[in-house]
Amino acid sequence: MKKIYFLFSILFSMVLLAQTPEAFSYQAIIRNSSGELVKNQNVGFKFSILKGSVSGAVVYSESQNKLTDVNGLITLMIGAGSPISGSMSSIDWSTDIYFMKSEVDVAGGTSYTINGTSQMLSVPYALYAKTSGSSIPGPMGPQGVTGATGPQGVGFSNGTSGGQVYLTSSVSPFSPQAPQNLTGDFSISSSAVASLSANSAATGNNIVSAINSTNGANTGVVKPARLGTGTASSSTFLRGDGTWATPASGSSGSQKIQILTLSENVISDLSVRTILFNLNGNSPTARSITIPSSSSYEAGTILYFSIYNFTGSASTWIITSPNSTLYSGNASTSNGVSMSSGAPLGNALSGFRLLADGNGNWIRLL
Repeated sequence: MKKIYFLFSILFSMVLLAQTPEAFSYQAIIRNSSGELVKNQNVGFKFSILKGSVSGAVVYSESQNKLTDVNGLITLMIGAGSPISGSMSSIDWSTDIYFMKSEVDVAGGTSYTINGTSQMLSVPYALYAKTSGSSIPGPMGPQGVTGATGPQGVGFSNGTSGGQVYLTSSVSPFSPQAPQNLTGDFSISSSAVASLSANSAATGNNIVSAINSTNGANTGVVKPARLGTGTASSSTFLRGDGTWATPASGSSGSQKIQILTLSENVISDLSVRTILFNLNGNSPTARSITIPSSSSYEAGTILYFSIYNFTGSASTWIITSPNSTLYSGNASTSNGVSMSSGAPLGNALSGFRLLADGNGNWIRLL
């Protein structure tokens, strides 16, 4: 039997992307017993992977046929041949050491010559790396040595008490300064509750003092006089003179007309602009009527007064308006004025007008 010499090297270019079979590269230079290269000749190979030792159990074996090149070089993929026994993918590379046994038939058949067995070193175990992440973790290593203390970082410094605030500097980059206590009228607790301070009313520099009652007592009660006279409600407004007043409004956006009978003599609805007396064919007599204060109306408001459906001579009006002065020509009175309604015109209208001047006065218009 001719002795066959060959040189082989394993180039482990792993096929790890879920391809079958898993394989690694194998190269060998084939020479005959005379040391001559076996060129351009089909050669038969058998490869076996042994577990534990050179005489260990065969966990995988395969056969291949390959044509050498002009230099007697053969290149093939172990794991890509025709399986004889076992499975490359079932080898657990993490549990033991492995050896590869190579056999060659330079005639291209299966009459193999034992060439040798060698241990498989690090590279084939890359096949194990693709499943190692699912293995049981190893024990925790010992605690490492504590590193050196790092440099002081840039950040917020601690405060000296609760309820302090951070303020930025007045120049760029406007970095945060040391926390400060609030002073003056405003304070905040460490639980983020804000409040107005109640300093001495005598100093006159405090919000709470400004609205508190007189005589330096910080009672926390707002003085009514500082909120205007009259009644503050959802239907009133505060006038410029400090008086709460009901705004004049019409009925559905229009001004109202109120018709009075002989027994009626009070106007209380501020939206009424025209007051009519229906005398029902009776003779005019002195008409006494009370209207709201002039200050209850916007400046320029005009009220119209008239009688109709009457017979006889002209009537006299006596107008009363609380807290108001009524002017008729040069005459004035604070509680009422007699005004002639003008010459009667039978059943036609006959009357006069009053103007609110915004200063608490009623002015008769001709």
